[in-house]
Amino acid sequence: GIAFMRGDALLLRLAIVLSVANFIAAAVLAVQVMFAREVLGLTPAGYGLVLSVGAAGAITGSLLAPQLTRFMGSQSCLYLSVAVWCVGYGLMGICTDGYLMAFALFAIMTAAMVWNVITVSWRQRRIPAPLLGRVNSIYRFFGWGSMPLGALSAGVLVAILERDMARELAIRATFITASISCAILLIYTLLRLRLD
Repeated sequence: GIAFMRGDALLLRLAIVLSVANFIAAAVLAVQVMFAREVLGLTPAGYGLVLSVGAAGAITGSLLAPQLTRFMGSQSCLYLSVAVWCVGYGLMGICTDGYLMAFALFAIMTAAMVWNVITVSWRQRRIPAPLLGRVNSIYRFFGWGSMPLGALSAGVLVAILERDMARELAIRATFITASISCAILLIYTLLRLRLD
C-alpha cells in the first residue's frame, strides 16, 4: 500500500490536500463551540441547531454530488469545494449571529460531501482491487492523522493570541486563518491536482 501510494504522484497529492483540509477543519471544529457560546451567545440548543444545519448540508452535498459532477465536471467541482471552504470559514470568522454561522456551516459541509463523493469514487476506480484496502488505509492515515494536529494548533493559536488581544478576536482569528489557508490550498489544487 505504501509503495503504491508513493508511486502514484496524483494520488499522493490528493492525500496531501485531504490532510491539509482535515487539519483546517479540525482546527475550526476545536474552537467552534467556544465561538458559538462565548462570542455569538448561542444557547446549547441554538448551537445544536447550527450543527443540525451543518448535517443537513452534508446530506445535501451527498445528494447533489452526482448532478453537480455531470453538470460541471469532477475537476470543477473539486475546485468549487475548496473555494466554498475558503468563503465559508471567512464568513464564520466575521459573522455576528447564529444564522450566518449556520449558513456558512451548511455550505462548508455541502462542499465537503461533494469533495468526498468525487474523490472516494475516483480512488476506487484508480486503485487496483487487491490493493484497495491497504492503499485506502494509508490514504485515511493522511486524512485522519492531521486532525489532532489541527485541533491542537487552533488551541495554541487562541492561547497565544489572547495574550495580546481580546479573546473574541483570538477565536475569530482561527476562522480567518482557516479561510486564508484554504485560499492557499485552492491555489495548490488548481496548479497540482488534476484528476484524470
